[in-house]
Amino acid sequence: MKLNVLFVGDNHISAKTPVNRKDNYLEATLNKLKDCLELGIKHKVNAVVLLGDVFDVREEGPLARNGALNILKSQEDGTKWPFPIYVVVGNHDIQSSFSLDKSSLGTLINAGVLLKEDYVEELGIAFAHFDPELDDNIKNGMLKNYPAMIWACHASIVDVLDSRFADKLVLFDDIPLHKDTKMVISGHIHHPMSKIRNDGAIFVNPGAIGRYSASKDNLSRDIKVYLLSYDLDGTIYKQDYLYLPSAKHYSEVFKIEEINNVKEQKKEVQEFTKIVNSIRADNWACTVIDDKILSFRAFGENKNAEKEVIDVAVEELTIVNSDLKLEDI
Repeated sequence: MKLNVLFVGDNHISAKTPVNRKDNYLEATLNKLKDCLELGIKHKVNAVVLLGDVFDVREEGPLARNGALNILKSQEDGTKWPFPIYVVVGNHDIQSSFSLDKSSLGTLINAGVLLKEDYVEELGIAFAHFDPELDDNIKNGMLKNYPAMIWACHASIVDVLDSRFADKLVLFDDIPLHKDTKMVISGHIHHPMSKIRNDGAIFVNPGAIGRYSASKDNLSRDIKVYLLSYDLDGTIYKQDYLYLPSAKHYSEVFKIEEINNVKEQKKEVQEFTKIVNSIRADNWACTVIDDKILSFRAFGENKNAEKEVIDVAVEELTIVNSDLKLEDI
């Protein structure tokens, strides 16, 4: 029998609108959650799987919690969704190690609108819920525990290692899998990834649907969810990435001009910091602090720097100067 399952990346529902957003963040994330379920109806799915970090923090207020509860409970006309909605527990949902009973996600699970399971045989899907040891457990063979065709995870799985964070990541090529496992689908890392390794196993991360921060990734990518059509014999019939109707272009939700201004200001502060760090050089050795401050201000004005940037540099200069010993002057 052919099965259709929709996989949804991290949403990070929150009643608090990030400083870099110009819309109502809670409204945006709840609308995207609703979009996912309506896409489930449109594509006649057998299930929807939320890949973790449904909420941005462990205990959200009533606006976010009840908003999600109302959407997950039923359609607008009161009709229940015609498919089960499964959830993978994310690190933000429990803040790494707290009990689910002390979380907003736990409320949704206890209310019966989300299902938390370890293995659903009729779908061929096993679930790797977050805990602080999850990445190590996956490296050590956890994904061999069930004869699942698909593992749904909230883990630090990547298609290519980044040398800066290599010890904190799990390379898909190195993950031991059960012989029946054909796919690993994971949330947690927010940018989309996909890979087919030499033994034919497939890795997919559809990318987060929530955009809490103004990261480079969030300022460039489209928001999509992943629809998989397969059977329990291991045949994959179709893979689709679906757009969310309510997900707006990044320029419509982020304060782009303010973000760019902050970036420029940071660059200027870095320039000043380099100069501050070189004040012990010979050409500064006999310069009194007042002359140094005048030079800094003249430099800043020549670069058309904001007054706040100049003030930061002067403050750093004054602090460093106060640490100089008499024999250094």
